[in-house]
Amino acid sequence: MRYRNLTALSLMVLLGACWKSTEPLIPVAEADAPPSIVGKYSTVTQGGDEASDVTIAKGSAAGFFEYASVDKDGLVIGKRQIRFDRISGDWYLIQSQTVDTAGILGEPYYRFLKTGRGKLEEYEASCDSAVASIPNVHVNDGDCSFADYKALKAAAAARLAQPDGLTLQNSYTKK
Repeated sequence: MRYRNLTALSLMVLLGACWKSTEPLIPVAEADAPPSIVGKYSTVTQGGDEASDVTIAKGSAAGFFEYASVDKDGLVIGKRQIRFDRISGDWYLIQSQTVDTAGILGEPYYRFLKTGRGKLEEYEASCDSAVASIPNVHVNDGDCSFADYKALKAAAAARLAQPDGLTLQNSYTKK
């Protein structure tokens, strides 16, 4: 069962990486900390019936947070290093990198986070013509790759202006 969960997590990361880059793009100077983000959460993945618990803690590197997901038996099923960039109001862009068992970081991918009273919602963004038309955005097999922070920030603002291009992936409730 443990390997099945790790496989499922790996597939979710690959399928959910519609916005990505080869290097982390959100600079330390632009990193934000959503209010009261640190803590323990119960989470439900959309379209699935598997619930897990998540802990978000302040990271050891500047501007980063550590995200750990555990299954109902307490087994770690995923670790990420995340950084937030506030886009507008309660909306943040998340830069997320998986952390493997050896501590090696994966390629950065990006999602949106909407914060609320004791609740978080994580959204995946589509890669459509509005985003693809931004300079330094490259499209390959439906995925958007960003060459620099300026392109990523412009795409995030454009996507929030057209929120129908966002798909809810996870809901988190603070414990």
